[in-house]
Formats: sequence, structure tokens, C-alpha cells
Amino acid sequence: MNIQTVKWTTSYPVFTILSKTTAIMINVEYLYKSEVEYEHRKRFGQFYTPQVIAKFMVSWLLEKKPKKILDPAFGLGAFYFASKELGYDAIFEGYEIDKKSYDFFNLNFCAKNLNIKNNDYFADWSNSYDAIICNPPYLKFQNFSSRDKILTGLGKIYDEKISGYTNIASAFLLKSVYELKQGGRLAYIMPVEFLNTGYGNVIKKILLDNGRIYNILRIEDESSAFPEVITTVCIIFFEKGGYSNLLRFSSINDINLLGDYEKNGITREVKFSEKWLPYFDNKFSIKTNSDLVKLKEYGVFKRGIATGANEFFSLSMEKIKSIGLKDNEYVKCITKSNQIKSSFFTDGDFENLKKKNNNIFLLNIDGENISHAVREYLDYGVKCEYNKRYLTKNRNIWYKLEKRTPAPILFGVFSRGNYKIIRNFTSALNLTCFHGFVPNKNCEEYIDKIFIFLKSNSGNRSIYLNRRIYGKSLNKFEPSDIGEILVPSKKFFNNIDEKFVINEINYLMKYGVVSDYANKIFDSLCKNA
Repeated sequence: MNIQTVKWTTSYPVFTILSKTTAIMINVEYLYKSEVEYEHRKRFGQFYTPQVIAKFMVSWLLEKKPKKILDPAFGLGAFYFASKELGYDAIFEGYEIDKKSYDFFNLNFCAKNLNIKNNDYFADWSNSYDAIICNPPYLKFQNFSSRDKILTGLGKIYDEKISGYTNIASAFLLKSVYELKQGGRLAYIMPVEFLNTGYGNVIKKILLDNGRIYNILRIEDESSAFPEVITTVCIIFFEKGGYSNLLRFSSINDINLLGDYEKNGITREVKFSEKWLPYFDNKFSIKTNSDLVKLKEYGVFKRGIATGANEFFSLSMEKIKSIGLKDNEYVKCITKSNQIKSSFFTDGDFENLKKKNNNIFLLNIDGENISHAVREYLDYGVKCEYNKRYLTKNRNIWYKLEKRTPAPILFGVFSRGNYKIIRNFTSALNLTCFHGFVPNKNCEEYIDKIFIFLKSNSGNRSIYLNRRIYGKSLNKFEPSDIGEILVPSKKFFNNIDEKFVINEINYLMKYGVVSDYANKIFDSLCKNA
């Protein structure tokens, strides 16, 4: 393999049989993690690629016999070691922005035909490559400090408006597509969320406009492949040129069965504007028709109130009395998801929480005519530095919260398994644990019908198509995702009488699910594809 061990920086035993790539990488990772604290690795989004995956990805690139391979996020060299084990002996280049990773690798290895640059991948735009392979950093867009400049530059290259919500992994992917030579291949590990998000539409469009996506392989048991990553991942196989909107979606449960991934695939004709996540599963698709519309035609889902310091702004009745607040200085508010135990939230439920001294009220100060009691409480907040939190310090008045109206339907932001959909019969507001539905004018009459549909089997399928997936089967919804859910049209709902609505609400209250009769009505509308 033309790799030599120079020295190790710890006293741990060293593997000397360097042709056994997996053994090398296990030892390298172990040694590196023993020297470099988790917080540093997390700050740089460092999560390492198992050799079984690295070899699988590299082998696809090597089918085209590339003369030069690039890894834009070199890390500890998983793809480099895999290429050597598979007999690749041409040039391998890499970028590694983290000085600790760069120094660690160079201290322990010298290698033939390898050129690693201790530099930001986005600092150099002058190269082109036959093949690119990458497991990019896993950082939220908020932690992507130079994103505005980079995304603006990428937008100019592709003549597309790239959203500021785009994460660093997607930015890596777009730059690599740009640097890839015609006919060159790319293999990338990516969080699957971009397949279903608004910012992901432009990523998908650029991929489709610039070449052919051979396969998107979802790894369902992400914990076995990437135990430290908190999002579900996929592998994208892309070739520049040879344009096609036919795309194969595959899934595997066990990374040791990577060789069988094509057997379980589904080939689809795709559009960039569609959500691609449902294409991994035939049974959850829904045929569109004139009696189905997007939920946003009835109104909008809005995020709950973000206080920036729930422990200060959320109040119990006991605390309200101890502070001495007046009735107009606080409002009813659901502050935690677990405060609601069923599909309905009533005034009786609110009173029970109040008696148990739950934090179900919210400080509500308009900035004028502040009472002495409130002033003292605000002074206490300043003393505790609640005014210096990220959200509070960026408000004109640090304690003045967003204005919201009570939402008749609440939707849980996160879920595993069943989706949390609540019919709210109270005047309580809600924090960010729920998104709240605000109906358009003249659409209030459809609220119960929409709620019943969302609780039905067809409603659950429609919700499923618009979710984002994170690690360990955690579903997340943004307000815009929920607005895209397909629901019956007004014309369809108008044919459902009020007796049906009353009966179904009562049935839901009693049994927690809609009746078989309701499921049949909606199933006839939302037929499986």
C-alpha cells in the first residue's frame, strides 16, 4: 500500500499489518478520539466513515478509472485508505480545515501520491477532478459562519437563488458538482433532510441539471453506521453529464448488506420541486386529484412563541401570586408538549394543570405602564442575565414577546411513531413545542373537518410524505412542511354534513382514533399509488 507508520502520539498498541485497512482505521479513530476532545470534533462536524461504507463508495468511483480523486473533507483518511486497499495508485488529494486532524494524520503517516491541504475547501475554486468522494461536516446552517459569502458565490455559478438555510454539507456537494469534470463521478454522504426541505429544491435542481443521479441509498439504521450522528443519512451516486430525471431510490437496514442495495430499489421519474423522501416507499404515496389541495389553502401553521428563556417567561399560578402580577400581565400558554395527553385540549384540562401548579402561563408585558411588581421581576431577570440570551438580546425590548392568537389545531414539532395533532378548545397560546394553525378568513368552518382528516389513516399518510427524518426515526416538521400536506378540498368537505363531524369528534374523544367509516370516506379520496 506504500503507507508507512511514522510514530504514534500515544502509548496505545499500533497495528502493523497496514494492508488491513479496517484495522488501521479503527486504531486511527481510537487514537485520535483519545487525544482530541468531543467538543472539538463536534465543533468541526467530524463523524467518521466506516470502512465498509468507504470501500463501497470508492469502488463505484474506480469503475471509471479516475486519474485523480478528491476528498474535500479528508478527516482521518477513510476514503484514501479504502482506495489503496482497492488497488488505486494514482493521485489522491484532500482538504482538511482542522489543524488537529491534519497534524495527527501527517504525524502518523507518510503516503505515496497523497496531497492533503490544511485549508478551507471553499478557499480554492481553480481545480477540477475526475472523481470526488466525501463525508462532509455535519453542521447546522447556524454554525456555518461563512455561509452568506459561499452560498452567494454558488448562486452566481449556477444562476440560482440558494437559501440561507442551506447547511454546510449541501454547500460542499454543490461545489463538488461544479469541480467535477464531464463524465466524472461523485459519491457523497448526505443528511436525507434536504430531499424534503424547501432549501433542498435548488440542490436537487442543480443535480438534475448537471448530470445523472444513479442512486440515492438511504441507510435506515444510521446508528450502526454513524453512531454519533443525530440525523438519518443517505449516499448519493452522481455522474456529471448524461442527464436523466429517472432516479433509483434504495434502502438498507444493515451496512454489511451494501452489495445488495440495488435489489430493494425503486426507480422513479422525479421533479426537483417534489419531496423525494416518500419515493423510498411505494405504500405511502398518494395519487393527486382535483379533490385534494394543500393545507396552506385553508390557513397557515406558525411556529410557537420562542421566549429565549422559558424558565423566566413561563409561570405557574403560584409564581404569579408570589410576584404579584395583575391579570393583564400574563396569558394562558401551553409551554411543554407533555402538558397535553390526548387529542383534545379543553378548559377542564387547563384547569387541572393549573391546580397542579404547572407552568401554563406566560409573562405578557407590552412595555408600557409597567407595574412595580413587574419591574422587580424584570430586574431579577437582568440580574440573572436572561436579557443576554441569544433571542432576548436581539429584541428591541428584551422581554417583549411575539404576538400570537390561540391556534385551534396544534401540531407537534417532533414525533416518533404517531404524530401529535391536537384540537385546542381553549384560549391558550403555545410555545415552540407546537406549531399552531391559523385559519384564513371564512375557513374557520373547516377546522374540525381538517382535524378529523389529519387524524385519519389517509391524513397520516399525507403527513408522512412531508416529514423530515433525523436520527433514530425522529420526525420533525417545519410550518412550511405542514402547509404542503394534501387535504380534501372545500368542495369535498362541503359534502360532509355536521352530523358526521359531531359523531367523529365524539368518537375521537372516546376511542382516540377516527371511525372505520371516516377512514373509508377519506381512503376513497386518497387512494394509494
